[in-house]
Amino acid sequence: MSLTSGVRLPETILFMGAGFSKNAGGLSTADLSYKLKKYVEKTPDFLEDAIRNERIANIIDFEGVKEISEVIRGDNSLFLPNLFTLIDYNLEKRKGLKVKDKFFDVDRLYRIKKTVEFLIQAAEYEGFKEGIKKFERYREFCRCLQKFMIDEHYEKIIKYSPEEPEYYMSSLGVVTTNWDGIVFWEMMKLNNEFNHKSTDVGLYLDFGDLIIKKNDKFIISMDEGAVRRNNKINKKPYRIMKYIATHGMFGTRVCPNCGLYFADFGNFKNEHYEMLNTKNLDLKCPNCGTETSIIDSPLYYQSYVERKFGYLIYKWEEESINILRKAKRIIFIGYSLPDDDLQIRSMLFNVFSDGEDRKAYVMDYSDKNKSNRWYGADEAREKFEDKKDLINKYISIFGEENVMFNFSGGINAFLAGESISCEMVNEVLRGEI
Repeated sequence: MSLTSGVRLPETILFMGAGFSKNAGGLSTADLSYKLKKYVEKTPDFLEDAIRNERIANIIDFEGVKEISEVIRGDNSLFLPNLFTLIDYNLEKRKGLKVKDKFFDVDRLYRIKKTVEFLIQAAEYEGFKEGIKKFERYREFCRCLQKFMIDEHYEKIIKYSPEEPEYYMSSLGVVTTNWDGIVFWEMMKLNNEFNHKSTDVGLYLDFGDLIIKKNDKFIISMDEGAVRRNNKINKKPYRIMKYIATHGMFGTRVCPNCGLYFADFGNFKNEHYEMLNTKNLDLKCPNCGTETSIIDSPLYYQSYVERKFGYLIYKWEEESINILRKAKRIIFIGYSLPDDDLQIRSMLFNVFSDGEDRKAYVMDYSDKNKSNRWYGADEAREKFEDKKDLINKYISIFGEENVMFNFSGGINAFLAGESISCEMVNEVLRGEI
């Protein structure tokens, strides 16, 4: 929403959880927990390769991960959040941790935490590389989002002046809890291709403070101020869509010297999973040239401990609350409202503190699903006993009359035959279900 306007934009938010990426090879918390348990039991080859890099070897503390893992008991599907909880609890209190007869000081605990993040990145890289064969549906979905932006542009420019938010701001925004950034990567590539051809409009993401290096050039986010200035003086207007990765994103860095938040996209021709390649760990800050590594990645992982974060995490959280508050409808894809994600649960309760009703469209997966259709709260509870917990969580926040459910499995809810239907995507984005 513009600071000079009462218009509520974006009015529709795509809210993406781990289940969104699953069909592309993304891993759930349970999947990651099982993977990390296997890594602990047998040192993976990629780790041997990584620690040949002296700088990485000085950060990675795999032995520490193995030793602390010995005291993580119970359900293996919860291994990862339980491990993070144990580490975070002691890091937040700025005290060490004694495991059996060995003491880990705060500095070592931080290195162990970064090692776990490194292992997650490696696991996700393997999953997405394997899942690239199934990625075409995600490309189709992103093309539908882009088409939505283009169609909306032609609808709005005849009704509004360049100074008004509707003229330059998409009614659609994205908030994601995923580290993988696959929608960000694909939308950036699609918009880059489109903008080189189009003389009518330029399409951009507003992704905040991130600076992207593309070969020897730098790309900065197109925020409201930049777009308004362009639209005053140039014949080719710009249109923006808000994108917030509220848990951070793989491949990004905060320079420890100058504080620049950046990523290196190369030539924009790589597949999205290359951002997760553990061989691409050393990145130079494009501003001051300082070498950075995984320890400089601002990432948040949910645990049962409420933690203090750096300024970026706080900023993403506040921005997410602000745009969710403006939304008339929120489309949840693959997000199960887990009990350990205190950040998002707190954000949602803050959003609803204004007392206004919002519509929720919840897209998840159930083995009991027999057809691609939407269900109201009562029918969903009756037909999907296995999803009772999830259904009740959303009802408790949005109210029975304001929630619709589809259990076809993430973006499969938009399938018409074997392809993603932009018409079906538009129906949900416009709240026409």
